Amino acid sequence: MTFPWQKLTRSSQLVWLAMLLSYALVQWGRGAGQVPQLVDWYLADFLCLPLVLGLVLVVQRLAGQSLAWTLPWWHGLAGALAYGIYFEAILPSFSASAVADPRDAVGYLLGWLVFELLINRPAPQ
Repeated sequence: MTFPWQKLTRSSQLVWLAMLLSYALVQWGRGAGQVPQLVDWYLADFLCLPLVLGLVLVVQRLAGQSLAWTLPWWHGLAGALAYGIYFEAILPSFSASAVADPRDAVGYLLGWLVFELLINRPAPQ
């Protein structure tokens, strides 16, 4: 039996660990008031797509796709566009706490690129 973690390449595992550690450090730093505003505002947007798409990749492999299967690039791009449109165009119209910031959409696209370049790779057989 293989665990979901084993469905990723070693480099993908390292990227995931780095992202999770970065996010945890920012959350810890928020409590201490030690996080620069730009990091606080944009890190979650940047990390969102690699984490979500990485989970999609693992779930697909657990559901029966081979370890060599990768998420088609346009699926990830569609996800980045959907997140950008929903969170930066639609949601601010309905929620006073949501803020439309085009730089967030850039963060989603950069996160998708990180996923494509570093995570979306065939796992070792």
